Amino acid sequence: MEKERAILISLYIASDNLIKDSKAYITDLLTTRMELEEEIKNLKSYIKTPFSAKDEFEKIKLELRKLEENKKGENPDNWRKEI
Repeated sequence: MEKERAILISLYIASDNLIKDSKAYITDLLTTRMELEEEIKNLKSYIKTPFSAKDEFEKIKLELRKLEENKKGENPDNWRKEI
């Protein structure tokens, strides 16, 4: 009788550990799923963002013009020291 009791206790402990491990694994899976769904949502929003190479090129040209204007307004020797 005592041997059967010890076996039952051992089985109970083993099953309890399996249940705890399973719960932790399921929680991890659900967390990972939520993170992946959020990442997919973010990626889809980037895809919807309109991008125009021509507009970006114009912005860059404008920024370069502004830098050139600022550079012309300063003493070139001082400008190089600041860099």
